[in-house]
Amino acid sequence: MIKKIAQTIEISFEIPESEKQQAREMVEVFKKVIVAMTQAKKHLNDMYEPFKGTQAVSPEELENIRGQVHRYKLQVKQNFEQVKLLAGYAMAKLNDFSSDTHITELENTFSDSFSDLEKQVNVLLEVMGEIEASDFRDKFIFCVDAIRTEAFELEKLINDRIIDYIDTNILAKTWMDDVQEALEGKIKSRIPYITQLFYERKKALE
Repeated sequence: MIKKIAQTIEISFEIPESEKQQAREMVEVFKKVIVAMTQAKKHLNDMYEPFKGTQAVSPEELENIRGQVHRYKLQVKQNFEQVKLLAGYAMAKLNDFSSDTHITELENTFSDSFSDLEKQVNVLLEVMGEIEASDFRDKFIFCVDAIRTEAFELEKLINDRIIDYIDTNILAKTWMDDVQEALEGKIKSRIPYITQLFYERKKALE
C-alpha cells in the first residue's frame, strides 16, 4: 500500500520544463560518451586485429615498429582522455539531479564503472611502453579484451539504467514517443520527394 502511494505521488509530481531540458541535454552528453568510446575501441582494432591474427611476433619485428607503436600509444591515450572529458561532463549533468536518491546511486555506479575502464586503459598504456617484453603480444591482446569488457559494461549502464531512468522518470517518455519520433522522421524525409513529384506532374501537364 505504501509503495502504491509513493508511486502515485511520484506520478503526480510535475517536473518543470527547465529540468526536462536539462535532462535532454544530459541524455545527449551520455550518448556522446558512448560514441567516443566506440571510436576509441575502433582505433584499438588497428593494432589488435593484426596481433590477434598471428601466433607470435619476434623481438626484431617489434623493434622495427617501435616508433609506430609509440605514436599509436599516444593516440590511444588521447582517445580515452576525450572519453574521460565527456564522462566528467556527463557526471556534472547527472549531479544537477542529485536530490533524487536514485540518480545519486546511478552517479556512484557510473563513477565506479568508469574508474574500472580507466584502470584497464592505464594498464594497456604501461604494457605498450614495454614493447621489448617477450610476451608483449599476449599482454596487449589481454588488455584490449579487458577494455572491451569494461566498455561494454559502461555502455550497458548508460543505455539500460541511466538513459532509461531519465526517459521514464524525468522526461516521462513512453514507447509511443519513440514510435512518433520515428514516424515524423520518415514523414519529413518523404516530403521533398512528394514535392518533387508534384512539380514534375505539374510540368508534364503544362
